Amino acid sequence: GQSLTVAEPGGIGAFDIVVAGDYRLESAGQVRIDGFPLQPGATVRLEAGAHEFRAGPEMTEALLRWADLGEVPEAEPVGLLEFFGVDRGAAQAAQMHIRRGFKRYGRGSGGGI
Repeated sequence: GQSLTVAEPGGIGAFDIVVAGDYRLESAGQVRIDGFPLQPGATVRLEAGAHEFRAGPEMTEALLRWADLGEVPEAEPVGLLEFFGVDRGAAQAAQMHIRRGFKRYGRGSGGGI
């Protein structure tokens, strides 16, 4: 996404869009892009080039994401082990068992069999 930041709440900043497209606003409140007011979650079509961002009162940042990416999920991201249903404790125990085996038989220490 494109981060939009200003030094002070309600400040004005400039940003560039490299790829024209529809962008969704993520912010704590209303902002203005090129003079047009946008509410959080609104979608705006931006052409490639320079644009102006005015933060709302008590805001210094917002984010524009590709609108085609869909809605941001409410759930927190999970790691690969949890995603694939692997018990983290069992995976760590198996990894320790493998490491002990390597040490016992001289593998991983520069020596060979």
